[in-house]
Amino acid sequence: MRRNISLAIVAITLGLMAWAVSFGTLPPADFTFCNGDEIKTVDPALSTGQPEGRIIWALFEGLCRWHPETLEPIPGAAQRWELSADKRTYTFFLRHDALWSDGTPVTAHDFKYSLRRFLHPATAAEYGKELWYIDGARQFTTRDIAPGDPVEVELHEKPAGALPFASGTILRGTLQAVDDAATERPIYAVELEGRSQRFQRVDQDAASDGATSCRMITYDFQYVGVRAIDDHTLEIRLRHPVPYFLNLMGFYPFSPVNRRCVETHGYPAWTRPENLVGNGAFRLEFRRLRDRIRLAKSPTYWNRDAVRLNTVDALAVKSATTMLNLYMTGQADWITTVPTEVVTDLMARGDFQPAPFLGLYYYLVNTEKPPLDDARVRRALALAVDRREIVERVTRSGQVPAYSVVPDEISKYMAYA
Repeated sequence: MRRNISLAIVAITLGLMAWAVSFGTLPPADFTFCNGDEIKTVDPALSTGQPEGRIIWALFEGLCRWHPETLEPIPGAAQRWELSADKRTYTFFLRHDALWSDGTPVTAHDFKYSLRRFLHPATAAEYGKELWYIDGARQFTTRDIAPGDPVEVELHEKPAGALPFASGTILRGTLQAVDDAATERPIYAVELEGRSQRFQRVDQDAASDGATSCRMITYDFQYVGVRAIDDHTLEIRLRHPVPYFLNLMGFYPFSPVNRRCVETHGYPAWTRPENLVGNGAFRLEFRRLRDRIRLAKSPTYWNRDAVRLNTVDALAVKSATTMLNLYMTGQADWITTVPTEVVTDLMARGDFQPAPFLGLYYYLVNTEKPPLDDARVRRALALAVDRREIVERVTRSGQVPAYSVVPDEISKYMAYA
C-alpha cells in the first residue's frame, strides 16, 4: 500500500511538472494582454463582464461594431442599415461574404434566432432589459400575457429530426383565460386553430385537471419586432425611438450565435474550443484555466486580410501589480490597469496612456441620521467638495472631476435627455 501511494505521488508530481513545463514551451503569441479576472463564459447571452466582453468581441461580430477611437457604431456583420422616418424601424443589410467559422453563411435568421434566445425567459440574460426597446420584447421575456394576446406554447416533445438540444415543438394560438386558483401552477386556456386546449407548465405528464403539460408558454415571438425579411435582411422594430440603439447593436451580449452549434452540443459544451463556431475575426484555439486563452486568426472572417495578428493570448491576471510586472518584463504587450500608487511615476513614460472610462467614484452618506437627513445639508456638502482639487492633489491619476451621475463620455445623453 505504501509503495503504491509513493508511486502515485511520484506520478502526480511528474505530471504537474510536465504541465508546468508546457506553459514555458508554448510558442509566444503575436500579441499578449492581461484580461483581468478569469472569464465566466464566452456565451454572449450569459456574459456581463469586461473580461468576457473582450474575448466575445474577438470570437463573434454583431450587426455593428464600435469605432476604436470615437465608439461610434460602424458596420459589422451588417454592411449598412436604414432607419425609417419615424425612427422606430431599423433595417440591417448583412454582408454576403460573412461566414461562420465552419464555413456556412451568416444570415438574418441567425440573428433572429440569437435575439430570441437572448430574450427567452429560460435564458435569464442579465442584460435582457436592454432589448426591451424592441416591440413586444418585454412581454416575451417576462411572460406578461393576458387574454387576447398571441402566445406560443413549447411542448416537451421535440419536432421530428430536431437536434439534441433544440427547443420543443411550438404551438401558436390566442390566450383565452388563466386559471390560477385550482392548482399550484396556473392552467392556460389557449385557442388553437379554432379549438380550445388547456396547458400547464409542469414536468412531462404531470399536468392536472385534464391539461397538457408544456415546457413554456409566453408571448408569441412572431409578434415581437424582429423579422428576417430574407437571408441577408433583418428588420428590428422598436416601441419608440432610441437614439443609441445602433450603439447597443455593437454591445457584445447581442452577438449572434450559431444555432446548429448550440442545439447540437448544448450549454456549456457548445462554448468549448473544439465545438465553438463563431463569426468573428478570431477563433478559440484553447483555454487554460488560471492561465490564458489563446485566440487564432479565423480563415473564414470576411475581413481577414485586415487582421494583422495570427495569435493573441489573453492572460487571466487580476492583480494590477502582477500585470505591471508582466508588462515591464516583456511578457505582456498591453495591460488594462496599473497600481494607483505608481501612476504619478508612470505619467512620465511615453507608453503610459491614461484615459477615462465609464465609471464613477463617489461617497455614500447615511441620509437617515441628522444632519444628513436634510437635503439642504447634503446639497451644501456636495457644493463644498472641491472635486478638481481631489483629482489634482490627492488621486493624481488622470481622473476627471464628475459633476453628474452620467459620465461626460456618453455624448448623446444630454441631447436626448
